[in-house]
Amino acid sequence: MPLFGQRPNYKFNWTAESYKAEAAPFFNQLTLQSGPILQVGHGREGRTSLKATVSSGLSKATGTIPLFSGLYRFSENLWLGGLISGYRAGGDVIILSGYAAEILPVEPSEEGSSWSVEVSRRAVEGAEDFNFKTVGVVLSRRINFHGAQFYYGLGFAFFDVIFHGSSVAVEGIPQQLEGQVNLLSGGVERSLGEHVVGLTARTSNKGASVMIHLSKLINE
Repeated sequence: MPLFGQRPNYKFNWTAESYKAEAAPFFNQLTLQSGPILQVGHGREGRTSLKATVSSGLSKATGTIPLFSGLYRFSENLWLGGLISGYRAGGDVIILSGYAAEILPVEPSEEGSSWSVEVSRRAVEGAEDFNFKTVGVVLSRRINFHGAQFYYGLGFAFFDVIFHGSSVAVEGIPQQLEGQVNLLSGGVERSLGEHVVGLTARTSNKGASVMIHLSKLINE
């Protein structure tokens, strides 16, 4: 299936029947697109991590969205930070925001691999028809190979949607939708001078997304 690169459209115009067929897939896809792993590198270097991401998926409605994130290392095994984004979806001005904790439970192995756990909460606000929130957990492993950092992981995210505006005026469309997305993720990063470029893919049985990012680690 092709990826889509146009502006998102969050105006639904659902009927009761189309809601049953389209609502859950739309928010499953939005969950995948709005939840990139924030950590850069293996997590043992730098004090501040900054990242700019472009996220695209398999749905025309969710389109392509920008994401900007940052983490600060408070200790050897704990990073705290968040993400923020602003973009247009149809006639709506959307604010996507969230916060996250990245935990490194063990020291890297002799082969250079390391594990991390990311816990995050994210929200999409500004859409005329809904408010959207997620809480997610991702367990990832990172491996150094010939100068590149490969990583893979699995996780889950719960989402909660509150409908308002014209959506709830249609009989048969509830005011709230809840769901869960179980996902697999994988990607690669490589240093280019002072910056790091990377490619990440996230998939589930309900959708997929691809993210390209440019990031930087700051030591001070």
